[in-house]
Amino acid sequence: MIITIFLIYYFILPLIGLSFVFSAFKIPFWKAFIPIYNYFVWAKIINKPYIYLLFILLPYAFIFIYIVALVDTCFHLKINKWYAVLLIVVFPLVGLIYISQLSKHSYNQSKHIKIRGKTVLIAALIIIVILSISSIKHYWYETFSIPSSSMENTLKIGDLIFVSKITYGAKLPNTVLAVPITLNVLPLTKTTNSYLNWINLPYYRLPGFTMIKYNDVVVFNFPGGDTIVTKHPDANYYSLISKFGRKEVLNNINEFGNIATRPVDKREPYIKRCVGLPGDSFKINKQVIFINNKPLAIKGDKQYQYIISLKPEYDGDNKTLFKYIDKKRIDRYSDYIFSMSMTKKAAEFLSGLPNIKSIRKMMYGKGMWEKYIFPFDSTFKWNEDNYGPIWIPKKGSTITLTPNNLLLYGRCIETHEGNKVSYANGKTYLNGKISSTYTFKMNYYWMMGDNRDNSTDSRYWGFLPEDHIIGKAEFIWLSLDKNKGWFSGKIRFDRIFTGL
Repeated sequence: MIITIFLIYYFILPLIGLSFVFSAFKIPFWKAFIPIYNYFVWAKIINKPYIYLLFILLPYAFIFIYIVALVDTCFHLKINKWYAVLLIVVFPLVGLIYISQLSKHSYNQSKHIKIRGKTVLIAALIIIVILSISSIKHYWYETFSIPSSSMENTLKIGDLIFVSKITYGAKLPNTVLAVPITLNVLPLTKTTNSYLNWINLPYYRLPGFTMIKYNDVVVFNFPGGDTIVTKHPDANYYSLISKFGRKEVLNNINEFGNIATRPVDKREPYIKRCVGLPGDSFKINKQVIFINNKPLAIKGDKQYQYIISLKPEYDGDNKTLFKYIDKKRIDRYSDYIFSMSMTKKAAEFLSGLPNIKSIRKMMYGKGMWEKYIFPFDSTFKWNEDNYGPIWIPKKGSTITLTPNNLLLYGRCIETHEGNKVSYANGKTYLNGKISSTYTFKMNYYWMMGDNRDNSTDSRYWGFLPEDHIIGKAEFIWLSLDKNKGWFSGKIRFDRIFTGL
């Protein structure tokens, strides 16, 4: 609602003021209300190339260019009083009317190049096409490519998926000053930002058709991506700190690169399956997910890591075995023992092959602590196979601020919701004031990959805030096998237009 009011106040109503400016230049006032065409006329008045004001139509740069155009209008009318400039920037409707009355200018057509109807029509059509594509990408649908195996077998490396942004409601951009059609770095560079942090809008989501449900495959901006190491931007910075130590990560620039921060909408896109909703009590017991103490039925073909032992008498002759598995996908321990990720069905099939001695699923025992598991503290001796219980924050719900709760929810309170929280001398301080409770401003979710033992998911970085959600993965529209040629099975025709 706030964003809607802002757009009406700053972009729609000022068209009335623009019509006064047009009239001052002896241009029919009604031309100020014709979309796209009015920007051509405005650019002409202030002696700028047409492309100058057409940037207003881009989803990121529009606010900056719009403000510059307002100020340029003041200066072009030879009105350089500071209060007039301030008025037109803060109150554009009133400011445009005010400067149009102050101006003694009249529109002299002989000093300007005529706007030719055919040129304007062609340019307008091009802009409309660009705007349509941009609008679809940012507010309706977008395609993503699957770069890792974390969602196998549901999604494979090389799958191109169609993601609906209108299902949950499109999220408006936070970072408005950015190079179009880029995520966070400029093309042909690895570390040069493609955006500026000068203007950062608050989170706002348009109405959607439904809320996130269990088993939805969701695309989102990586919550751990607020801080990154530039040489490994996809890695979880906080897991790296836990695994290698803060000093090593900060000082070993050759290995990790520099430390950088990113706004929400410029963080790397991830895709996982939703297995926990706001307000749920979540836990994993021997690899089985429980929601509010009841096992959750999971869609998709889950994969786990299995250890495979071969019969020595086959003396390394494993041609039969390698008909069914890819040698590149295994971790070999010896000539006769290796591990690989697979489904239960695949493990049962392989166990029947003559050269298989045994197949055993790998699993951490209860109480075995993995230090790079969220929340990265030995107080919670959890691992990827036995995790929780942990409560998932729900908007409007209140928790007691205890030391243990700060370990679990401190990042939500500070990083995602913009507060400062600390514990000292037996008391909890929220934004500098003593407080024993906290009420969450957003909903949070728990996400996991179908390839359970090869997925960097909520077990490693925690809760997914609602303002990070991009959209719902709907179907695979193309699938390419990077290990095969175009004429030897590169296109996986059986996966095209497969629903998720």
